Amino acid sequence: YKDIKNISFAGSELAVIREVKNGLVDVGVVSSGTLEKMHRSGDINLATIKIINKIKPQIVLINLGGGTQEVLGSYLKNNLNY
Repeated sequence: YKDIKNISFAGSELAVIREVKNGLVDVGVVSSGTLEKMHRSGDINLATIKIINKIKPQIVLINLGGGTQEVLGSYLKNNLNY
């Protein structure tokens, strides 16, 4: 991180996106799900955001309990494109 002059932690992904949007920081790290949620709600326009790097998770943990949740967890485990 030699080229980075300052690293700060905003406290939440929503705060990171707001800080980038408002020009308080140059770069932020958030999950794509947070960006998509804010886009759907109209808080941000994805066309105005440059995605520098997309990283797929190496591990996806699913532990939802039993019954219907277990069926959903099994479905997600078998159908996520990671």
